Amino acid sequence: MHKETLKNTIARGVLRAPSIRPDTGEFFCNEIAATVRPPWSKQEPGAIALAGGKLEVADFHTLLELGLITEEQLEDPDFVPSQELRMRAAKVAVAREMNEELDFVLPADMDWKGLKPIVNGKYETIPFYADLSVKPDLAAKAESGGTLWIPETTIVAGQIKMLAGNLEVSQAAIMAMNLGL
Repeated sequence: MHKETLKNTIARGVLRAPSIRPDTGEFFCNEIAATVRPPWSKQEPGAIALAGGKLEVADFHTLLELGLITEEQLEDPDFVPSQELRMRAAKVAVAREMNEELDFVLPADMDWKGLKPIVNGKYETIPFYADLSVKPDLAAKAESGGTLWIPETTIVAGQIKMLAGNLEVSQAAIMAMNLGL
């Protein structure tokens, strides 16, 4: 696998769930799951971010099991996977990162939708989004400095500072969800 592909391709997941008023049981607002970068992070420690990260070779093993790539391609240092293969591997990566950073295991039937990759310099971010019917409890795991739910109106209005590129990814996903795309 071409190491620049892994180093420069980032998968991000936008998970939205309803917030319910505890006193009335009524819908209050939609919220987006986020993580806090740990203090030891090399990139913006303490920053709020979407769950996600760089693709790993292990994310492509699922594609190998599905027969979409060969063992030779996986081991070839010059193999650059197509956009479709990167999208599929990114979907696997988002599920892995949600578990690693938010302690959230995605349901097998989760309807993740992908957005067009966002290119910023040498990095390509592949965003996925999904709506949940119930807001789960999140827990900080070893890769995270904490977790939180952010009202989507705060994100849409740009009233929160997030890790570079994460605000734009969040806003694009919220727009797609609100339009029913």
